[in-house]
Amino acid sequence: MRIFTAVIITVALGYSSNVLSQGNTIRWQTFHVPPLYMKTGELKGQGFIDALLAMIIAELPEYEHLQPLTTQARAMYDIRLGKQACHPALFKTAERETYAVFSHPAFFTPANRLILTEAAQQEYQLKPPVSVDALLQHDISLALINGRSYGKLDSVLAKVPVRSVLLMTVERNDKLFELIIKRRVDASVAYPFELNLFNLLHSPSEQLVALPIAGIPEYAIGHVACPDTPWGQQVIERVNAALHRLVAQPEYQRAMTTWWSEERGKPSFISFYREEVLKPNGLAGMTAKGDDSTSQ
Repeated sequence: MRIFTAVIITVALGYSSNVLSQGNTIRWQTFHVPPLYMKTGELKGQGFIDALLAMIIAELPEYEHLQPLTTQARAMYDIRLGKQACHPALFKTAERETYAVFSHPAFFTPANRLILTEAAQQEYQLKPPVSVDALLQHDISLALINGRSYGKLDSVLAKVPVRSVLLMTVERNDKLFELIIKRRVDASVAYPFELNLFNLLHSPSEQLVALPIAGIPEYAIGHVACPDTPWGQQVIERVNAALHRLVAQPEYQRAMTTWWSEERGKPSFISFYREEVLKPNGLAGMTAKGDDSTSQ
């Protein structure tokens, strides 16, 4: 009887340990979307979300951290189902808030820009911020990624005649930029850090410019997101504590701007960082430690 009882206790303890282990595991949903995430190739691990996630993980030693390579659709599906999975860099929407819990602001990125050659900018006499509505009064052609949401620009871009839009079926902005340089299309809409990566990897024969677009915010805020469950709420509570320690560090700011460091010295960047990142993370009135060093 004592042997039987001992076996039962051992099995029970083993089961409890396994459940606890599962509860202490975070599956970070990651992708290969350069230069946010870089999971393959020579620049593996050098995405700016890769860098931020590594710093957050270092602050959460009580968890086991896994980074399965997945897709955006699967990541959202798992979070919706309440699985122990979190997204390290998600934009908040009302629909997503129905099933996910979000951290305090974890990072921000520049908004989409109009990408074109300097010659085209002069031809159309464009001065930033560019009015896309005004631009469309010209017979201009665009290359866009099929299925990508361009946010508030979607309704404006929908006005472009179908004959003037080339839709790419793959998430590869390098092809879009090559089409602009080769004069196959006039312009595209993309993030400036995507253009920075293209310039680094391809050394194009002609430099492209990234012009701010009127009517959309200069920056977009991202958050860590987990399922809206007791487990997810606990993880986000720990992530918020980590962010409170991290966001004022110059290393964190530099990691966030790895592929768009040219923005760091702008007054609008410094103001946005103070008001939209530091303040919501309980650091009101504090200046990011990296402000002085990044304004050169």
